[in-house]
Amino acid sequence: QVPVQRWEDGASLPYLGEALTLRVLAGRRASAQVEGAELRVTVPGEDEHAIRKAAVAWYRRAALVHFAQRAFFFSRLAVLAPPRVMLSSANSRWGSCNSRREVRLAWRLVKARPALVDYVVCHELAHLRHMNHSREFWAEVGRLCPEYRSLREELESTDHLYRSF
Repeated sequence: QVPVQRWEDGASLPYLGEALTLRVLAGRRASAQVEGAELRVTVPGEDEHAIRKAAVAWYRRAALVHFAQRAFFFSRLAVLAPPRVMLSSANSRWGSCNSRREVRLAWRLVKARPALVDYVVCHELAHLRHMNHSREFWAEVGRLCPEYRSLREELESTDHLYRSF
C-alpha cells in the first residue's frame, strides 16, 4: 500500500533513505530548500497544493543533481562517456536508456536510500553497452554494483514506498 503524504508543517518527507521534516513558512513566492534535516517550503498562504508543488519542484532539482553525480561517478568506473541524464515522471519504471546515450530516471527514486539509486544508475549505464538483459548485461551490472541482486530485490519489495506523490 502506497503511504499517503501529508503536506503540512511537521510532516515527514522521504529523501535518500532518510526523513526530512517539512517546515511550511509564509512568503510572497513559492520556494523550497533544505536546511539541516528540514525541507523549508515558503508559500503564500498554507495551500496544500502550493506546498506540494514547491516540494516536488525541489525534489526534481535535487534528484537531477544527485542522479547526474552518480551517473558521472559510475560512468568513469565503467570507462564510459557520461550519458545525458534526464528526469522522468514514470510511475511504472525507475529508469530507461536509449541509443542516443540518454538515461532517464524517475525523480521519485530520490526518496530511496543511496544504494538503491546507485543500483538503478548502474543498471541503466550497463544498457549503454548492452541494450538488452543478456548474461553480458547482468555481468556489467554486477561489475559496477556487486550487490545488485539484493538491491534489486529490496527495490522490488519496497518500491511502493517511493511511488507516492
